[in-house]
Amino acid sequence: MKLLSPANAKLKKGFETEGYLAVSFGLPAVKTCPYADQCLKGCYATKAFYRMSAAVAKRARNWKATLSNDFIYKMNADIETAKKKAERKGLKLIVRIHDSGDYFSQEYADMWKEISSQNSDVEFYSYTKSVKFFIKDYMRLPSNLRIIFSMGGKTDNLINKNIHRHCQIFETSTDLRFAGYADTSNDDSIAALAVTKFIGIVYHGSKALTFSTMETV
Repeated sequence: MKLLSPANAKLKKGFETEGYLAVSFGLPAVKTCPYADQCLKGCYATKAFYRMSAAVAKRARNWKATLSNDFIYKMNADIETAKKKAERKGLKLIVRIHDSGDYFSQEYADMWKEISSQNSDVEFYSYTKSVKFFIKDYMRLPSNLRIIFSMGGKTDNLINKNIHRHCQIFETSTDLRFAGYADTSNDDSIAALAVTKFIGIVYHGSKALTFSTMETV
């Protein structure tokens, strides 16, 4: 795989239990996040592993690839390779779009909608604060593409929590459960596969955040 990456430990464990091989696609954080707001204070994708030279270089190459005319072709080829690997293990393939970064333009978001449509036997999901690129056709998205709106961005006013699948960050697990959200802090398969629209994560960062409006990236 040239564009996709193996899932990290958090993704791998939960998804394999559900019968999936998880892979991810990442872009440079912040630079590709036009609607980021409070999340910039505690963005996990600007820390630790994501600052290693290999990770930085991989995400820079991915970003360059998204700007090419053959991005859909290249991604489809990568998905086919990953799908064969999953099949050898007796698993189905699931792709997390953006373990870092976000949809930086309408054209780019539309390319992922097309990729999902062309790979109906693969599951796709992603968190995004680029609500504007999905809000108009939210109810018409490919059935295998699960878009999770991230609270805490510049366009929270467009999110209807009773209609849109969304994710909010909480200060404690008690607060999360009391609000009626599913805790995906340690198992992202719940966000990707479960029916619930209410997805929560407990914040473990060191920066002070406003938890009434803040969310994950």
